[in-house]
Amino acid sequence: GEALDVALDGPGFFVVQGPAGNNLYTRNGHFVLNEEGELVTENGYKVQGEGGAIAAIGANVMISDDGRVVVDGTEQGVLQVVTFDDPRALMRVGNSMFAAPENVIPSIAEPVKMMSGAVESSNISIAREMLDMLMTARNFEANQHVILTVDRTLDRTINDLGRA
Repeated sequence: GEALDVALDGPGFFVVQGPAGNNLYTRNGHFVLNEEGELVTENGYKVQGEGGAIAAIGANVMISDDGRVVVDGTEQGVLQVVTFDDPRALMRVGNSMFAAPENVIPSIAEPVKMMSGAVESSNISIAREMLDMLMTARNFEANQHVILTVDRTLDRTINDLGRA
């Protein structure tokens, strides 16, 4: 619900400038303004637009659904979103950042669908997963009990036939 929050709808990563000046990639679109009026991540990494860091000095700052950063009715930049042929090749840096190895080259994502005022969240529910795990454990116990019962029945049958 925040004006500077934006979620990607589909593949892609936002480009941010890491502490060493290198590009990092994230899907976490919870952005804020730093003291200089630049759009940054919660960690203070500068969000990159198509022309570099995005300055958003003004009273009314918002990000549109197409990634345009608008300040007091004037466009200040467009969020840079990239994709990778194989996102699994990215290396995790911190909680929600990724770095690309030298042999992995990003490409500009087009078209990009975003949702302004939203952030991406996990696609699992801890409560639901715990309930599913509990149900699986109960089913396993029930099946194990059935197998033990059948085993005892067969054992008894074999022993009774052997005596006859």
